[in-house]
Amino acid sequence: MAFIKEESEDLKIEQVFTLKKEEPEELTDLMPPKQEDEEEDEFDFMTIVDSIRAENINAEREESKKNLSCQQCGLSFTSLHDLESHLSTHSNRQPFICGQCGKNFSRKDYLLCHMKIHTGEQPFKCGQCGKGFNAKTNYNYHMTIHIKEKSLPCDQCGKRFSHELSLNHHMRAHLNSFPCKLCGKTFNRKESLKAHSAVHTKEHSFVCAQCGKSYTHKSSLGKHEKVHKS
Repeated sequence: MAFIKEESEDLKIEQVFTLKKEEPEELTDLMPPKQEDEEEDEFDFMTIVDSIRAENINAEREESKKNLSCQQCGLSFTSLHDLESHLSTHSNRQPFICGQCGKNFSRKDYLLCHMKIHTGEQPFKCGQCGKGFNAKTNYNYHMTIHIKEKSLPCDQCGKRFSHELSLNHHMRAHLNSFPCKLCGKTFNRKESLKAHSAVHTKEHSFVCAQCGKSYTHKSSLGKHEKVHKS
């Protein structure tokens, strides 16, 4: 009996050992997966890093703009060359001299533009009137004149208008939309037709008492009556 008891105790120990050995696997199976949470944490971290990096880049850009600003007028520039060219406008130095007329300029590009006057070069041509210009600024100013020109032409006579309302009003002259029912004369305005119709209502309303001749205007009748008095 003692042997059997020992064997059973050994069996219990073996079973307990087996359970303890398998316990981590069972616990692992019961635990929820953490891979997605770890990926989200990593994504959030990278987002923060990118945000900080973008802020630093913007801060550097703003700082560089401040460094490339004119101390006299506050204008900012993207390159040192542009800033140096601008600074020359504030100084009285005009080191660029025209070899033709001796005129001085503070910038080289101003001199080159001026030289085109002597050479007759006019690289900027107006596509509407053909006029040439030696500087783009003059060309741009000239083009504003064409932009402001009357751009709405009449299909009948070619007359141009700057507003559609004016064009429509003008078109009535070609359409003859207001004809006189008494004499057939046409008018492009209703007001003109009314004024004309008044002539017909007063027509021959002034009659000569001596001969019966009638006139549309009193002044005409007065002139006629002088004939009878003479």
